[in-house]
Amino acid sequence: MNQLFFRSKRNPFNIKPNTNLIGLEDQKTRINGYIGGGNICFLSGPAGTGKSSMLKWIKANTKRHKIIYLDGKGIDEYFDLNKHLSDQRGFFRKLLGLKPKNIVLLVDEAQDCLKSFVNSLQTCWNNDSIKSIVITQISSNLSGFSRSFRERIGKKIVRLRRLNEDEVTELINLRTKKKHRFNQDAVSFIAEKADYIPRRVLELCEISYNELDKKKIKTNDVKKLLDKLEEELLTNEPIKLERPSGKPKDDALFPLEKIESAEKLSPMQKKIIKLLLEDRRTTKQIAKIINTSIGSVGKQISELIKLNVVGVVNERRPKMYGILQSFKDNLESKR
Repeated sequence: MNQLFFRSKRNPFNIKPNTNLIGLEDQKTRINGYIGGGNICFLSGPAGTGKSSMLKWIKANTKRHKIIYLDGKGIDEYFDLNKHLSDQRGFFRKLLGLKPKNIVLLVDEAQDCLKSFVNSLQTCWNNDSIKSIVITQISSNLSGFSRSFRERIGKKIVRLRRLNEDEVTELINLRTKKKHRFNQDAVSFIAEKADYIPRRVLELCEISYNELDKKKIKTNDVKKLLDKLEEELLTNEPIKLERPSGKPKDDALFPLEKIESAEKLSPMQKKIIKLLLEDRRTTKQIAKIINTSIGSVGKQISELIKLNVVGVVNERRPKMYGILQSFKDNLESKR
């Protein structure tokens, strides 16, 4: 991180869930009302608009309730929701064999939940072990839940939206305590390139701060930087990746947990590696799948090329990327 711009080691553009939400006061009020009324509600919106941040805000600001957060991606077939809820009871409720009280369950990335968990969730709701449920996912399609469960949600749907330009400015000012280096035209350009999605705005701001040694960053500076990053990706020499003979190996044989535990890889780099283990892709394809900017993907691809993880696999534009066989072999050796 360029220390010219950051007076401390803190990265103001960190994309981790953050309770400082912009432009969502109405949504906060509605969700609080649904929780207070003991309802199930559905929090929906495009990736990067702040669903996980909203759940973090709920956990930090909801009083007189026991808040439990669960990530759908991390729930396996061995997870026992009923036991998990019972473990949240206080001493006397356990002693008297009483049900949990005032439990609010926050289920993030609900589209990744196993059917067994969904069934347990509905059972616990029906027997009053849970007071309120907030579920989130990108898609508005709740086909993974039963019809009766969807009917309980009804119109209690809270949609998160993209920011407007003033809110993008407010977001950058909030994160930097009004000490950022962008002029207003550059902020407007970043907002447009990011499609007014908060996470993408932060990613583009971080890339600009990392790469530009300027005390004042203008529109043309950001535009040239993003063009340069894309051009670097397009002009990399192609690398011939070895194809294993015979039938392709099952993706499940790759120890993906080794990727998750790798300390030197960023969360986005881990996502990119997993996608490229499935198939060869362009930066545009990757950006579309993980719902971020091509520039952000390009920056991470460049780093992965330096780490000898990723290589260019064709000669025609747009360049297509894949995982080097040497990296795959290294993964398999760690099983």
